[in-house]
Amino acid sequence: MLRRRHFVPALLAISGIAIVLYLFAPTEYEYDPEKWDSYWRGSGHKDIAVGLGHQRSVQASCDRCAVVPEFCAQVGSRNLDLVSAYEGSGDRIRRVLAKAARGEPIVYGIIGGSLSRGHGCHCTTFHRQIFDWINATWPHEGHRYVDGSVGARGSNYFKFCHIEHLPQDADIVVLELSLNDEAKEDHAKNLESMLRAILMYPNKPAVLMLASFSLMGQLKMGGDAHLSVAQYYDVPVLNLRHALLPVMQRRPAAVDEFFVIESPAGAARDQLHLNLLGPHYARQFATAYLARQKCQLSHPQMVMEPQDAKFVETERYSDSIPRLALMNDKWSTDGRAMVERPSCASIDSVANPLQPLPSTKGWTKWQQPHTDKHYWRATEPGARFEYTVSLTQGHVMLYYLRSTKMSLGRVKCWLNDDVKNAVVIDGYWERTTSIGQFTALREQSKGPLQPGDYTLRCENMERHYGKEEGRGTTFLIIAVLTV
Repeated sequence: MLRRRHFVPALLAISGIAIVLYLFAPTEYEYDPEKWDSYWRGSGHKDIAVGLGHQRSVQASCDRCAVVPEFCAQVGSRNLDLVSAYEGSGDRIRRVLAKAARGEPIVYGIIGGSLSRGHGCHCTTFHRQIFDWINATWPHEGHRYVDGSVGARGSNYFKFCHIEHLPQDADIVVLELSLNDEAKEDHAKNLESMLRAILMYPNKPAVLMLASFSLMGQLKMGGDAHLSVAQYYDVPVLNLRHALLPVMQRRPAAVDEFFVIESPAGAARDQLHLNLLGPHYARQFATAYLARQKCQLSHPQMVMEPQDAKFVETERYSDSIPRLALMNDKWSTDGRAMVERPSCASIDSVANPLQPLPSTKGWTKWQQPHTDKHYWRATEPGARFEYTVSLTQGHVMLYYLRSTKMSLGRVKCWLNDDVKNAVVIDGYWERTTSIGQFTALREQSKGPLQPGDYTLRCENMERHYGKEEGRGTTFLIIAVLTV
């Protein structure tokens, strides 16, 4: 009788041990530490690898290292974790991957700046490599790739002009704007306005944000302002800085391995744009994230319906967006974020190109040497630029280049014949970056203009004789923005 009482607990204990051993036993894939240690010693990038001296096995799960074991062996599981600045639920991404897995074509778009253009690296861009991975994973001749990136543009441009650069039937959009934005609230507001609009495209696209970093100035970037907005809208964020910058701080010589160093014009060191290795790692980290979401399509995570009724609605997936904007709205039980209807006439646009009136004098289309950047350019004082704008909500802005280079100067702009309220706009500044900015043609304190058609007039001004040696009389217009 005593033996029988002890037999059942003993059997249960043995069964429990067997289950634990089964669950944690090595799978058929095992790392070859010697192979990857040798690889990284030979390539000089062993700093980024973590713990390769210890042989590990990968569990049959959707853990990061289980889905991309070879890449994980190169960079280490900790760096994979660090790059995932915000992973979110992954619902939108998995919905798009499921569409591809069903054999349906997907439309893939990109918005970004010069890093997305492949500036200086002379290589296949990271976002094209990501698209190629999708196409290789789920081949379809109907997959469509649309590169809407353009150099020297930030969220203050794409907030108005995203529709000129993205297909309206996009299923997935990659955003790379951390370099061209600053870690300021205004840039977070611009990003939110653009993000809300993109998420409401007809196909309710998934968005993946990828952030890089610069060694030219402060280490905080626009991506740091973007993060809270991305979290609010459940948009995943991958940040290369969190894996690459620690390598450079511990081994400064690694800077030359990751950055272009020489600018295309040969004028200065370029520690803003990543070289061939940058797009490679951007692609690898991004496809590692996508591979994990792909894995979860066939190995779903455990889902438990909340017992507390207060959380039932938020547990279920919805492709809707929050009714209140994070950066502008105060709490309201029934309020809704203002829907902006911007218009963009850009020199980069095919559908709505910026074409001044015939009365324009002294302005010509100009391509900056060694780049694919285009502008309307004036060099002589008195040159007149005129353009007709149609306002719906009463706001008009001029988008132009600011830089310490190219002998930039000033213009004065006004609407119709209201010269006395002309706004002076300066293209010169002393920052190291060259980037587009916009200036409103009416002070905010005066309120919006009446809806209707106006003639925008800008006149190039004489050189401002300040202390700045680089100042001149050149002015570069990119776009006219209206709301």
